[in-house]
Amino acid sequence: MEDKTGVTNEQVEEQVNVDTKVENPEKTKAEIDGLNKRNSELEKQLAEIKATLDAEKKAKMSKEELIKAEHEEIEKEKQTIAQERRNLTVSKALLNAGLDPKIYANRIVGSSAEEIEADVQAFKDILDGTIKNRTDEKIKEVLNVKTPVGGSNATPLTEAEIEKLPTYQERQKARRQAGLIK
Repeated sequence: MEDKTGVTNEQVEEQVNVDTKVENPEKTKAEIDGLNKRNSELEKQLAEIKATLDAEKKAKMSKEELIKAEHEEIEKEKQTIAQERRNLTVSKALLNAGLDPKIYANRIVGSSAEEIEADVQAFKDILDGTIKNRTDEKIKEVLNVKTPVGGSNATPLTEAEIEKLPTYQERQKARRQAGLIK
């Protein structure tokens, strides 16, 4: 099937197969390793250039600008530390409640330890209630199944059916149930 450019699907598939075919995997691996090494070197150079640029910026700043910049850095570090402490508190609270922090940590709100504990407890109560309700519903569903009624409603076997039973004991039991013997 041709598209508007006059190229068929088969031609495109051939080109893709040619482009993706690896003739020498060892050479390709060596090229990738070389590119990775080059990438690492360039990242190091970039980090050095950024450090130099920051140093030059600081050298050109006045004392007031330097103090302001340092204050901003400290505030960022404080915020990062506060967030890490909060994450740790959430993880501990979830673990204490028997919940997996990897799954539920993003569902917990609060900034203080008390708020976090309260939210974790409320969340656990909701989960436990949901699980209990689902379990109760499942039990009710299972219990609502009608069980077969046994006993007197069954019709006794005939002598011909009794004779087809495999063992003597089964035949005698069936005869007793049918009232043929005592």
